[in-house]
Amino acid sequence: ALQRARLHLSTLPPDATLDDLLQAALHEVEVVTESNLSFLHFLDESQGAVVLQSWSSSALAQGCALTGKQHHPIIGEAGLWAECVRERTPKLYSDYAALPHRATLPDGHAPLNRLLAAPVERNGCIVAVVGVSGKATDYNDQDLQAVALLATETWDIALRKRTEAALRESEGRYRTLIESQESIIAAVDADGVYRYMNPNGMQLLARTPTEILGKKLLDLFPSAASERQLHSIRQVIASGQGLTLEDPFVRDGAVRWYRTNIQPLRNSDGQVTLALVNAVDVTERKATQRILEERVHQRTAEIESMRQRLELATRAANIGIWDWNCQTGEMIWDDQMLRLYGVPSESFDRTIDSWKRCVHPADLPHQLTLIETALHRGREFETEFRVVWPDGSEHYLKAYVITLFDEQEHPTRMIGVNYNITLTKQAAQMLRQREDTLRLANLELERAVRIKDDFLASMSHELRTPLTGILGMSEALQFANYGELNERQRRAVENIEGSGRHLLALINDILDISKIEADKLELQLGPTAVSEICEASLQIIKGMAEKKRQNVHLAIDPICTHLLCDARRLTQILVNLFSNAVKFTPE
Repeated sequence: ALQRARLHLSTLPPDATLDDLLQAALHEVEVVTESNLSFLHFLDESQGAVVLQSWSSSALAQGCALTGKQHHPIIGEAGLWAECVRERTPKLYSDYAALPHRATLPDGHAPLNRLLAAPVERNGCIVAVVGVSGKATDYNDQDLQAVALLATETWDIALRKRTEAALRESEGRYRTLIESQESIIAAVDADGVYRYMNPNGMQLLARTPTEILGKKLLDLFPSAASERQLHSIRQVIASGQGLTLEDPFVRDGAVRWYRTNIQPLRNSDGQVTLALVNAVDVTERKATQRILEERVHQRTAEIESMRQRLELATRAANIGIWDWNCQTGEMIWDDQMLRLYGVPSESFDRTIDSWKRCVHPADLPHQLTLIETALHRGREFETEFRVVWPDGSEHYLKAYVITLFDEQEHPTRMIGVNYNITLTKQAAQMLRQREDTLRLANLELERAVRIKDDFLASMSHELRTPLTGILGMSEALQFANYGELNERQRRAVENIEGSGRHLLALINDILDISKIEADKLELQLGPTAVSEICEASLQIIKGMAEKKRQNVHLAIDPICTHLLCDARRLTQILVNLFSNAVKFTPE
């Protein structure tokens, strides 16, 4: 009976489920041990729990449904059947009802008289317990051996079925995953024969399974790229190491780029027999990559061009650029900075101390304060300071500085520009000196003007005093205070009076020049007869004309009879004009 039971279990159909196996095993256990109730529990000893319970159909028919598969007890809380687990040895109970430490059976449970429970152990762990009850006589060692043997074989078969089911489930998931991929996935042997290809791959290649499977790569796609791919497939199968390559293929008359990943596929013995080829169409990506590369090249050229222009501009403007890493302390100077500071490149150690040594000692404290403030408050600033060259000469520099911060508002870098303003400073100093000189000259000029004004005032007084006497005497003579004058004497006296009055007008003109310079000249406007002004002017220069035997005649437009003018100043103008006419007219 035992051999028949083992044969029955080993010849179950391949599609038999785990429940089918367990029910068949429990049935055979009952038959071999002449029992009418049996159970098989799968355990997880590490968790101390039952993970699967199975009762024979006869046990369920007798009322064991209340303890069915949905009830998974804790081993430590289970009844007498679990003693074989706790003590790790088979247990025989001939009179279950008389046992003092037995557990109370649930209502509706089938009655128990005798009980045999045997554990199944694998790798030091108890993985299952099989039990039988209801035999008419006591269980013996032969029953125990039969139960243990059938339980062990049942566990092995169940484990294999669970493994096969898990494998089928895993294969199903992987097949679904592969078949859902948009790329071409194929299994190829060392001869280049296609053993498998996913449906999407066939669709992309516009081929049917009969046109692909069993056919060689080179027969379907003869090209140099296919030969390179076959060489790579053979290399992967021979070495067991995967590789990736990109090659162009001609498809539908157009060149398409594929990125192909080739990995080894091993059989159950661990030998590489096939290569798994995963080809992804990257034509669009290659085109995008080419465009990006062209743009990068273009931008790189533009940046280089901008760098060269900036370098030319800074060199032409004598502008130096520097960059100080606040965290590492490294300071970078361009060549112009070295020239501005008069420092040879080998003497610059790329630290801020090099800069400090170049700054004039009197200017350094203020510059350090500005830097410290910028690092804490994060502001831009500009400044001027002096640097001392190794030869001892001093030079003025102008600086513009900005501070950069990270996301935590910690200063990371400080960058800036310097340029030489020594000539500007020298020019400003010369301008100040010239301004001082000009100020002193203006003071001297003002003093000279005051002296001139004083002199003119004194001179006009000194000249007017005798001139007043002359004019008064000429008027007295004309009034015959000293006797009658003949016609010739009268004209002479009138000429003396006219010349005297003209001299008086000249003195007044000198004073007027002073008033003009002082912006204080005022015109004495009034109605004046044109004939009077002209005759008075000719009378003054008539003597000069007679000496050069020149004849002077007066002709006035009858329309022009009166003017609104300053008579004295207009007379002066006419006298000057007439005098020049007489002077430059030949005799």
